[in-house]
Amino acid sequence: MLKMAQIEYIKFLYEEEGKSLTQIAKELKMNFRTVKKYAQEYNWSPNIKQRKKRNYPALGDYIDIIDAWLTVDLQIV
Repeated sequence: MLKMAQIEYIKFLYEEEGKSLTQIAKELKMNFRTVKKYAQEYNWSPNIKQRKKRNYPALGDYIDIIDAWLTVDLQIV
């Protein structure tokens, strides 16, 4: 993981100076893929996936009973 200053410098060279990814990689002695990753990324906030609550319409009335069975089974083991 690069430091924020390095990432900003890569973005500066790519966007402001107009240097190619290959030129930046050679100049900074970094892997081309690493330079490409940081030069072309615009959103650095972590991607947090929200899980949707599953809907089981056919099981609707029985989910509580099934959960109770599973809880009892865990206590047996």
